[in-house]
Amino acid sequence: MKLSFFTTKGLVKKVNEDVVGHKNTIFCLCDGHWGTQAAKLACKVLLTNFPDSRASALASLNSIQKTLFSLQVTNQPPETSVLAIKLDPQNHLLTYLSYGDCRLLISRDKQIIFSLKTKPTWLGALAHQQLRGRLSIKDALIFDTFQLTTRDQVFMFTD
Repeated sequence: MKLSFFTTKGLVKKVNEDVVGHKNTIFCLCDGHWGTQAAKLACKVLLTNFPDSRASALASLNSIQKTLFSLQVTNQPPETSVLAIKLDPQNHLLTYLSYGDCRLLISRDKQIIFSLKTKPTWLGALAHQQLRGRLSIKDALIFDTFQLTTRDQVFMFTD
């Protein structure tokens, strides 16, 4: 297995607010907004304890969101999109968790065979209060699995 990671600040922001991390077979990408605080927290929690079910994913994201709500000090509190995957290389199984607009594509033989649908929301204090059009975790969380083959390539990216 070959892994490559990179992230850039893009064309608009002066600093990069994204966070990329991995631990063993768990990989996390968080697209931070208004600082890296939310992205760092979400990535750390998911790399430490990747959920094994939708219910545990809901609990993890709700816990992160409550922490972010308690840290809110401005009208632009830190928020993040979250995409985390766990690979089971022995069974070629990919488990993924998504909340927000990070992207996941899987290709096989140079053809896209899976494209994760994104949700127009970010994890944080505003979603906790359901303000500014943020979606609830219950409504926007995607937690599922995908059966891989040895020819598949997995891409995680964000805007």
